Formats: sequence, structure tokens, C-alpha cells
Amino acid sequence: MHFCVILQMETASGYTSEFCTGDLLSLGNFSLFSEHSAVANYTDASGKVVFITRNRLYLAPNAIFLDNPKLVFPETLTVGPDYIHCSTFQIQRNPYREYNSTYVFASGNESLFEARLFAVAQENLEIFPKKSLIFTVFEHFEPEIMCGLDFTLAKSIKASTALIAEGQILRGVYSLKGLGQGTTPAGDDFIAGLLYGLHYLQQMHGFDNKNLIQEILEASKGSNVISNAMLAHAAEGRYFHSLKNFFLAIDQNQDTTHRLRDLFLHGATSGADILSGFLFAIKHRIAE
Repeated sequence: MHFCVILQMETASGYTSEFCTGDLLSLGNFSLFSEHSAVANYTDASGKVVFITRNRLYLAPNAIFLDNPKLVFPETLTVGPDYIHCSTFQIQRNPYREYNSTYVFASGNESLFEARLFAVAQENLEIFPKKSLIFTVFEHFEPEIMCGLDFTLAKSIKASTALIAEGQILRGVYSLKGLGQGTTPAGDDFIAGLLYGLHYLQQMHGFDNKNLIQEILEASKGSNVISNAMLAHAAEGRYFHSLKNFFLAIDQNQDTTHRLRDLFLHGATSGADILSGFLFAIKHRIAE
């Protein structure tokens, strides 16, 4: 069986590949945990997570991407240092077919990047999912953006993010953890975005956020293994493909709305909620 796809990396150059694997793929034996239309999540006995996806936008540190719309997700999966094996396929791992999950923002350009970032978000508020947490950033749009959002959940989100903005960061994170529904709850997605924002502030503004990042990670861990994996990658500054593409579009001031729409393809609100946490961290200059 032959798979072929052009993977657009952060350099905007591409190469042909039959598959692509994440650069932090855990080794071991994994069993099917949950299955969705384009993604299947797998876990091992220790709670480590890897996933298979048919969508290149979902490429991530723990992803296995195969460009095959008819792919049947297997029940079990073995990831070795040189190969990936399951009942329906086996592939040899190749370092040249490995997704690079790091991202370096354009240096000396932070004011322009932030101006573009907030402008793109504000100009495209109408395409944000109606139940997303973008109202935590653009409060004057609250009546429209919160349409359909459960009032009790919205109240809890507002109270939690207010604590973070006031400097009671860990209290806010504790109360956000696990809020909402879905494979990764909205509160967890927002915290992941917050962690990405702390990395940005550290790189671009020189904030010393190393200890705070680890404290937030420990405070945000819960029983949701998918969320835990996502949060761990955010704490390490490891980005998934559509988020990198969006930041690259902002850096280059090109194709921003299209890349924003791609980001919103992650879950019902996950992509938007991660971006909301990122914007929130920058807006409030979150730091120790």
C-alpha cells in the first residue's frame, strides 16, 4: 500500500513522504483508547499516549500520520525505536520523516507579532466556535460569543481566569482543570494555551517562567490521559502542526485567516480554546 503526501514544515519548504511520525513518540505497546473520524488515541499501562491520524494538521509530538482516508485503525500498536507495527501495517521509522514540533518565533518582532495576532483574532471573531473561551480575552464581545455556552460553566471559567489575571495563577489553574466536556475539556485546552503563552513570553520578552511552567503542569494534571499528554507537550514548548502553521502565518503576515480556520478544526472548540489561553497569557503578561 502506498501513501504519498507533501508535508509543509515551518521553513515553508516541503518533502514527499509516505508517512510522518512525531519527534517525541513514546516506545512500547499500546491499546486503542478512543476513536474519532480522523484520529485514534492509544495508551499503554503507564498512561502514555500516542495517536494515529489521517489529517496532517493533527501532526504532533506523539502522532503517527498516514495519508490514507480508508485506513482502519488497529486495536493494538507497538512503537519501537526503528519501526511501528500493528495488525494492518508495519513501517520502518525514518528520521527524515519525523515531524519537528519546536517553533522559534521571529526575534526582534514581538510588538508587530502581537499586534497582528490580536488583530487577526478580533477581526475573525465571527468564525470562532460559539462555545469557545475567546470571551476571556475579548470581554466586550461576550454576549455574542457566549451564545449557547452553559451559564454555570461560563461563570466558573470567568472566575478561574480572573484569578490567573490577578496573579493567583495556581489557584486559577486548579479551578480550570477538567472544566467542560470532550476528549480534552475546554479548561485543559485553555491551560495548554497558557503554557504556550508562557513559553512565548519567556522567549520574546525574557520572562523567567521555567518554574511557573512546571508548577502549572503539576497543578493541571488529572485523570484525563489525553489532556495530560497535551499539557506535557505544551509545558515543553512542543507544538502541533496547525498551531505552528498559524504562528508562522502571523510571523509572515500571510494566509492568517485560512490558518486560523485550520486551527479551529481541532475538536469542537479545542483549537480555539488553546489560542484563547495563548492570547490571555500575552494580554496579561502572565509570569511568576
